[in-house]
Amino acid sequence: MRSSFLQLSALAAVATAYHWPSPKFDALEALLYERSPEPAGPFLEAPSLVGLLNKCQPSSTGVSVAAQWIRFAYHDMATHNVDDGTGGLDASLYFERDRDENVGDGMTATVFELIDFPDKYVSKSDVEAVGVVLSVAECGGPTIPFRMGRIDATGPGPQGVPKPEQDIATHIESFRKQGFTQSEMISLVACGHTFGGVRSPDFPEIVPPPADGSELISNFDTTPKFDNLVVTQYLDSTTQNPLAVNSNKTVISDFRVFSSDKNVTMKRLAQPNVFAKTCQDLLERMINTVPKGVKLSEVIKPLPVKVGGVQLSVTQNAMRLKAMLRLATANPKRKITMFWQSRDGKSCTRTACSATFVGTNDTTTVLTRRAGMNPQKYWFDTPVNATLSASKFWFEVDEQNGKKPIVLDNEGTGYELQDRVLFDTRRTKSDFSEEIFSFVTTVVVAIRDDITPSRVYATAMWRKGDVKHQTFDLHLAEDIAPTAGYVFYKGDAVGSSDFSIDIFSVVNGKTFVEDNRRTEFLEFS
Repeated sequence: MRSSFLQLSALAAVATAYHWPSPKFDALEALLYERSPEPAGPFLEAPSLVGLLNKCQPSSTGVSVAAQWIRFAYHDMATHNVDDGTGGLDASLYFERDRDENVGDGMTATVFELIDFPDKYVSKSDVEAVGVVLSVAECGGPTIPFRMGRIDATGPGPQGVPKPEQDIATHIESFRKQGFTQSEMISLVACGHTFGGVRSPDFPEIVPPPADGSELISNFDTTPKFDNLVVTQYLDSTTQNPLAVNSNKTVISDFRVFSSDKNVTMKRLAQPNVFAKTCQDLLERMINTVPKGVKLSEVIKPLPVKVGGVQLSVTQNAMRLKAMLRLATANPKRKITMFWQSRDGKSCTRTACSATFVGTNDTTTVLTRRAGMNPQKYWFDTPVNATLSASKFWFEVDEQNGKKPIVLDNEGTGYELQDRVLFDTRRTKSDFSEEIFSFVTTVVVAIRDDITPSRVYATAMWRKGDVKHQTFDLHLAEDIAPTAGYVFYKGDAVGSSDFSIDIFSVVNGKTFVEDNRRTEFLEFS
């Protein structure tokens, strides 16, 4: 193998700080810059976060998911106290939803929309921040830089989210504690209210419900997109914002906030470019408001070359290797070959240990398009000689332009594999037990038959509802015949059928790990 990244003029250079695998970076980069294929591609993929925004279109009942996600993140951040450095965007809101300051079905809906995406590497608060970035971009707003590294709280923070009935002095002090000046308070409220509105079931004192008992939403302005109409309609007195014009003068908090400096800030925000830049800066500050001691990363930018979906598994008398290669550009003439090295470290012949991709799909999003990219995913699914196995793989990319193929090999190391303990998605099955009224997932793993582990165990992490962990042992499965040089172990996980799992095999005091596998596409027995 040889590294040829200097030849990547068509694909751009990979940042030298990145080396595969980087699970936290890889997961958050995917949430920011990928979408699930429409329709599903050759491999089933978990739903993408950006897909839940429905391209900024309100739901059939008029609800804006983007507005709900931004409100959720702001309410989480609003417990920050600049005086002592506590609170901020730390997912403490998950413990605070019973407070009257956090009323609304949208809060509960957001929890269940976002809860599928955190895992052992990705915090709930990082997912919240990604949700803000995607909401603004999908709705036509500016690109907000994203940095990772938020740490989730283990309990509630103090109260302090501003409420519509509070006076302006209370609002100014609340925003000061969050780290914002009076002018920044005015701007941040306007930025947050560029889409969305108030629902009658949540705030009947602001939007009285219709006589027939149906739900009514009164929007902040007349478009669902990111624009400054919430500002201009306020200034020209055409606004129907229920927090700015309302027969119940107690609740017109937007009016009190907007007019608190005699409309100086609002008049400045009437310029679309000023509004967009101001919102970009303030919303970035909002999602970067974290407790003291929490250090965020550099800005995450889309990788021009990315590998994912790697899975080595055992089938009947054989092995299979699955992988995904994502490149920054499209080229319908492009030919890509994946090569692999055997377990003993020797390269096979080019024909014996190579495969071409079995499918491709576009994964362009608003953010990648703005970065000048239209990323393409290439999917590989190939048999591997079980006796030889595989220890690493790499790719050759031939653009069919008369130039030498480009070698992608993870800066010379190859994309390394371990084959000692493998999660068996085909034999792992989930079923609902009426006896204990819960899902029971029989987790099956393959262990190489030339090693004898002293213990095989797994840790499952559930996402639905309250995230929790369960560790359990796996034992030799005498009902599953050995195959392809592997024996099988199994054990039961009790709970949701959708979880991520780490599998551990302890051999002579050394632990081998199959890391952070997802189970959402298991078969049901």
